[in-house]
Amino acid sequence: MRKMALLKHFPTVFVFLLAGLLVTWGIYPAFAAELNNVQGPILVVTGTGQVDVQPDRAKITLAVVSSGKNLEQLQEQNSRTVNQVVTDLLKQGLQRSQIETSRFNVWPQYSYGRSGDEQPPEIIGYQVRNQITVTLDDPQRAGSIIDTALRAGANEVQNISYFLHDNNSVQAMALSQACINANKKANAIARALGIKIGAVISVRESSPTTEIYPLRTFDSVTASGEAVPIQPGDITVRGTVTITYQIVR
Repeated sequence: MRKMALLKHFPTVFVFLLAGLLVTWGIYPAFAAELNNVQGPILVVTGTGQVDVQPDRAKITLAVVSSGKNLEQLQEQNSRTVNQVVTDLLKQGLQRSQIETSRFNVWPQYSYGRSGDEQPPEIIGYQVRNQITVTLDDPQRAGSIIDTALRAGANEVQNISYFLHDNNSVQAMALSQACINANKKANAIARALGIKIGAVISVRESSPTTEIYPLRTFDSVTASGEAVPIQPGDITVRGTVTITYQIVR
């Protein structure tokens, strides 16, 4: 009879022990202060939510790279090409605020001679790189914008990244799904253990990943008769919540 009585109360005993072990082992150290003020057993569950949406913004990183022996002429040539790229992009309806010079570099190019030669390296030319970042309100225009830039003289497309203008509303949807998921877990555990969950003691949001940015990298791209075919992928927004429930006897 004593054994049967112990088994009858096993779910409650189990949850008491679980709560004690969580605090003792430090798995949820932030909950320790809250648990001190809670009477009775608790149930802690974690829920996750995920929302996949199409991006509404894109960033394209382009560059004009020039090589030659005369640095002054090289810089002038590179600047003319960059100005032409910017002018043609503006003709496509972009605003100047959407186009920025994100990096400018000049590198000397050396000749190191034959192996074993004790002569110091000799500068035989220079490379000038002017990097431009273009922000688009419509990611679907990325292909035509790249094609325009290449035709105007850009000779390097480094990458394209996609993002959301307003991430907060999508994040709220992911967190809402996470709460629903956590609540389903809590009810499933309660039914399996033969217990009832009561009031919510605490809710903690701990989203490990807010967004995944699809990134496309190009080794080399050349201008063609048609716009570069580019299709943006979905952006995944995730939310995670940890909810502590009080267990009703």
